Amino acid sequence: MRIGKEVTYNGRRYAVVGFTPLSVTPFRVELFDDETRESFWVEWPPVQPLERLRLAPERSAPSAELND
Repeated sequence: MRIGKEVTYNGRRYAVVGFTPLSVTPFRVELFDDETRESFWVEWPPVQPLERLRLAPERSAPSAELND
């Protein structure tokens, strides 16, 4: 990543104006919005929301019938 590089974040284009050292966790990037003339810090790479896992319905084991 380089200062001045354009990146897409949340569907919009921003310029990278700063970042933390790679050894720092979480790695953060300062982005500049040319339209609003404001900058802000975000964790990078952006975390995508996890989709809910669709679990298959559990199948019950066949019950054993006891014959006396």
